[in-house]
Amino acid sequence: MKKSTLLSVLIVLIILPSAGRAQWVIPTNFINFDAADTLWRHAITIDTVHYHNNQWQVGRPHKAVFDSAYSPLNAIVTDTIHPYAPNDTSEFILNFPGHVASWWLALMHFQYKLNIDTNARAYISYSSDSGRTWVMLNGTFPPGVSYASSLADTAGWQSYNMGFNPLILFHNDSVKLKFTLISGNDTTSKAGWMIDNISIDYMFEEVLPVHADPLFTLFPNPTNGDCSIDYYGPLSPDTRMEIVDVLGRQAAQVPVTGSKTTFSTSGLLPGVYDCRIHARGAALVSQKLVVTR
Repeated sequence: MKKSTLLSVLIVLIILPSAGRAQWVIPTNFINFDAADTLWRHAITIDTVHYHNNQWQVGRPHKAVFDSAYSPLNAIVTDTIHPYAPNDTSEFILNFPGHVASWWLALMHFQYKLNIDTNARAYISYSSDSGRTWVMLNGTFPPGVSYASSLADTAGWQSYNMGFNPLILFHNDSVKLKFTLISGNDTTSKAGWMIDNISIDYMFEEVLPVHADPLFTLFPNPTNGDCSIDYYGPLSPDTRMEIVDVLGRQAAQVPVTGSKTTFSTSGLLPGVYDCRIHARGAALVSQKLVVTR
């Protein structure tokens, strides 16, 4: 962890009230667009409503300059195979966590390659009001942002880092980042923009159910020991709760045999998990579980 990020975390831990409230935890959401990564489908929105010819695609790059992802096999690219369209605009939106009541966003980081002509533009915009207003990050930052890297045209992999003001709390999924590529005339010899391995660090203390009328609840949540499943749905012989980590890997399974089932989290690492109820061969509903130590 960078010294500036660590200092910000320490400041937040000091100034945020803790009496009578849950412990603050710092998980990382990691998006690498590969087969096991289910998070990107929820976090990434490729805007084909306003941009019918949107070039952003998730897949394995097969271009002369973009011939491999940062971590095999997939990335998000302005067309994984074909030249991207000239004089056109492509956008995707990165939606930040919406399953927590109040949270502080610490750091966003990703790897990228940018290969565009002099008439093209690539930039990132920031919204803290669910996308109603956007501010371009071009050297001057809105109140919620403390620093952001500049994008560089390069044939090699570059790192992009964005830090957020530790004094500002966000609510639900209000924070969004928009990635825009406006292409120029020369798109046949240029590859466009490729992004991989997006990581998001944030702090929170409360967890909200993902559904307004949940089929089950988890208590206590966050937890550092045993946790109970209060299940309100129909039971079948195969009803179970699958616990999945942020990389989409199964961490545990818990058979659900009645209206209340208690299980231990001692085998789980600290972090945020997606808990999915399965019955009759289908996933019915999911909620987030936070494990602390």
